[in-house]
Amino acid sequence: MATQENPVVSQLKSYHRLFYRNEVIKGLLLSALWIISIGTLFILIEYFAWLSSPLRGILYYLFLSASVVLLVSNCFMPIIKWTYKISPADLEFMAKKLGKFFDKPHQDELINILQLQRDGIHKANSPLLEAAITQKVHQLSSYKFVDFIDHTSHRKTLYGLILLLALLV
Repeated sequence: MATQENPVVSQLKSYHRLFYRNEVIKGLLLSALWIISIGTLFILIEYFAWLSSPLRGILYYLFLSASVVLLVSNCFMPIIKWTYKISPADLEFMAKKLGKFFDKPHQDELINILQLQRDGIHKANSPLLEAAITQKVHQLSSYKFVDFIDHTSHRKTLYGLILLLALLV
Protein backbone atom coordinates (compact mmCIF):
# COMPACT_ATOMS: atom_id res chain seq x y z
CA MET A 1 0.00 0.00 0.00
CA ALA A 2 2.97 2.31 0.54
CA THR A 3 4.01 2.11 -3.10
CA GLN A 4 0.58 2.76 -4.57
CA GLU A 5 -1.74 5.56 -3.53
CA ASN A 6 -4.81 4.51 -1.62
CA PRO A 7 -8.20 6.08 -2.39
CA VAL A 8 -8.29 8.11 0.82
CA VAL A 9 -5.04 9.88 -0.02
CA SER A 10 -6.21 10.59 -3.56
CA GLN A 11 -9.47 12.01 -2.16
CA LEU A 12 -7.42 14.09 0.25
CA LYS A 13 -5.35 15.46 -2.64
CA SER A 14 -8.46 16.34 -4.62
CA TYR A 15 -9.88 18.02 -1.50
CA HIS A 16 -6.63 20.00 -1.24
CA ARG A 17 -6.94 21.22 -4.84
CA LEU A 18 -10.60 22.14 -4.49
CA PHE A 19 -10.07 23.79 -1.11
CA TYR A 20 -7.40 26.13 -2.46
CA ARG A 21 -9.39 26.78 -5.64
CA ASN A 22 -12.23 27.83 -3.35
CA GLU A 23 -9.80 30.04 -1.40
CA VAL A 24 -8.67 31.72 -4.64
CA ILE A 25 -12.28 32.49 -5.58
CA LYS A 26 -12.95 33.86 -2.11
CA GLY A 27 -9.76 35.93 -2.29
CA LEU A 28 -10.68 37.39 -5.66
CA LEU A 29 -14.12 38.39 -4.44
CA LEU A 30 -12.82 39.89 -1.19
CA SER A 31 -9.99 41.70 -2.96
CA ALA A 32 -12.36 43.15 -5.55
CA LEU A 33 -14.73 44.28 -2.80
CA TRP A 34 -11.99 45.94 -0.76
CA ILE A 35 -10.17 47.48 -3.74
CA ILE A 36 -13.39 49.03 -5.06
CA SER A 37 -14.30 50.26 -1.55
CA ILE A 38 -10.87 51.80 -0.93
CA GLY A 39 -10.83 53.33 -4.40
CA THR A 40 -14.28 54.84 -3.87
CA LEU A 41 -13.22 56.20 -0.49
CA PHE A 42 -10.08 57.79 -1.95
CA ILE A 43 -12.06 59.27 -4.86
CA LEU A 44 -14.56 60.78 -2.41
CA ILE A 45 -11.74 62.17 -0.24
CA GLU A 46 -10.09 63.75 -3.26
CA TYR A 47 -13.40 65.10 -4.59
CA PHE A 48 -14.50 66.77 -1.38
CA ALA A 49 -11.09 67.86 -0.06
CA TRP A 50 -9.60 69.27 -3.29
CA LEU A 51 -6.19 67.88 -2.45
CA SER A 52 -2.95 69.18 -3.90
CA SER A 53 -0.92 67.11 -6.34
CA PRO A 54 1.49 65.66 -3.75
CA LEU A 55 -1.38 64.55 -1.52
CA ARG A 56 -3.19 63.02 -4.50
CA GLY A 57 0.03 61.19 -5.31
CA ILE A 58 0.19 59.87 -1.75
CA LEU A 59 -3.43 58.67 -2.01
CA TYR A 60 -2.65 57.06 -5.37
CA TYR A 61 0.38 55.17 -4.06
CA LEU A 62 -1.50 54.20 -0.91
CA PHE A 63 -4.24 52.77 -3.11
CA LEU A 64 -1.73 50.87 -5.25
CA SER A 65 0.11 49.45 -2.25
CA ALA A 66 -3.16 48.45 -0.53
CA SER A 67 -4.30 46.75 -3.74
CA VAL A 68 -1.04 44.83 -4.06
CA VAL A 69 -1.16 43.73 -0.41
CA LEU A 70 -4.79 42.58 -0.78
CA LEU A 71 -4.11 40.67 -3.97
CA VAL A 72 -0.97 38.99 -2.63
CA SER A 73 -2.50 37.97 0.69
CA ASN A 74 -5.91 36.92 -0.62
CA CYS A 75 -5.16 35.57 -4.10
CA PHE A 76 -1.52 34.80 -4.79
CA MET A 77 -0.80 32.88 -1.59
CA PRO A 78 -3.67 30.42 -2.18
CA ILE A 79 -2.62 30.15 -5.86
CA ILE A 80 0.89 29.20 -4.76
CA LYS A 81 -0.46 26.59 -2.33
CA TRP A 82 -2.85 25.34 -5.03
CA THR A 83 -0.18 24.86 -7.69
CA TYR A 84 2.74 23.50 -5.67
CA LYS A 85 3.23 19.79 -5.18
CA ILE A 86 1.34 18.53 -2.16
CA SER A 87 3.71 17.65 0.68
CA PRO A 88 2.98 15.23 3.53
CA ALA A 89 2.64 18.24 5.85
CA ASP A 90 -0.08 19.64 3.56
CA LEU A 91 -1.87 16.31 3.65
CA GLU A 92 -1.76 16.26 7.45
CA PHE A 93 -3.07 19.84 7.58
CA MET A 94 -5.96 18.88 5.30
CA ALA A 95 -6.58 15.73 7.35
CA LYS A 96 -6.88 17.79 10.53
CA LYS A 97 -9.16 20.24 8.74
CA LEU A 98 -11.36 17.41 7.43
CA GLY A 99 -11.42 15.66 10.81
CA LYS A 100 -13.76 18.35 12.12
CA PHE A 101 -16.48 17.20 9.71
CA PHE A 102 -16.38 13.51 10.61
CA ASP A 103 -18.22 11.61 13.29
CA LYS A 104 -16.42 11.33 16.62
CA PRO A 105 -14.98 7.81 16.05
CA HIS A 106 -13.57 8.73 12.62
CA GLN A 107 -11.96 12.08 13.43
CA ASP A 108 -8.40 10.79 13.74
CA GLU A 109 -8.63 8.11 11.06
CA LEU A 110 -7.18 10.29 8.29
CA ILE A 111 -4.16 11.28 10.34
CA ASN A 112 -3.69 7.64 11.37
CA ILE A 113 -3.74 6.52 7.73
CA LEU A 114 -1.11 9.10 6.80
CA GLN A 115 1.07 8.14 9.78
CA LEU A 116 0.78 4.44 9.01
CA GLN A 117 1.71 5.05 5.39
CA ARG A 118 4.68 7.16 6.46
CA ASP A 119 5.77 4.36 8.82
CA GLY A 120 5.26 1.83 6.03
CA ILE A 121 7.65 3.73 3.77
CA HIS A 122 10.43 3.69 6.38
CA LYS A 123 9.85 0.11 7.52
CA ALA A 124 9.42 -3.08 5.59
CA ASN A 125 5.88 -3.65 4.40
CA SER A 126 4.26 -5.93 6.91
CA PRO A 127 0.88 -7.59 6.47
CA LEU A 128 -0.27 -6.13 9.78
CA LEU A 129 0.48 -2.59 8.61
CA GLU A 130 -1.25 -3.27 5.30
CA ALA A 131 -4.31 -4.63 7.12
CA ALA A 132 -4.48 -1.61 9.43
CA ILE A 133 -4.33 0.79 6.50
CA THR A 134 -6.93 -1.20 4.55
CA GLN A 135 -9.27 -1.29 7.55
CA LYS A 136 -9.03 2.47 8.07
CA VAL A 137 -9.51 3.15 4.36
CA HIS A 138 -12.61 0.95 4.44
CA GLN A 139 -13.97 2.86 7.44
CA LEU A 140 -13.61 6.17 5.59
CA SER A 141 -14.80 4.95 2.21
CA SER A 142 -18.35 6.17 2.88
CA TYR A 143 -17.17 9.82 2.95
CA LYS A 144 -16.57 11.98 -0.12
CA PHE A 145 -14.16 14.67 1.03
CA VAL A 146 -15.01 17.17 -1.72
CA ASP A 147 -18.57 17.35 -0.36
CA PHE A 148 -17.20 19.12 2.73
CA ILE A 149 -16.15 22.19 0.72
CA ASP A 150 -18.68 24.96 1.20
CA HIS A 151 -19.28 26.54 -2.21
CA THR A 152 -22.10 28.72 -0.90
CA SER A 153 -19.90 30.68 1.53
CA HIS A 154 -19.11 33.30 -1.09
CA ARG A 155 -22.68 34.47 -1.51
CA LYS A 156 -22.46 37.23 1.10
CA THR A 157 -19.29 38.61 -0.44
CA LEU A 158 -20.73 38.39 -3.94
CA TYR A 159 -23.94 40.12 -2.86
CA GLY A 160 -21.89 42.85 -1.17
CA LEU A 161 -19.81 43.32 -4.32
CA ILE A 162 -22.94 43.49 -6.50
CA LEU A 163 -24.53 45.97 -4.09
CA LEU A 164 -21.41 48.16 -4.09
CA LEU A 165 -21.21 48.11 -7.87
CA ALA A 166 -24.93 48.95 -8.11
CA LEU A 167 -24.44 51.90 -5.77
CA LEU A 168 -21.52 53.15 -7.82
CA VAL A 169 -23.42 52.93 -11.11
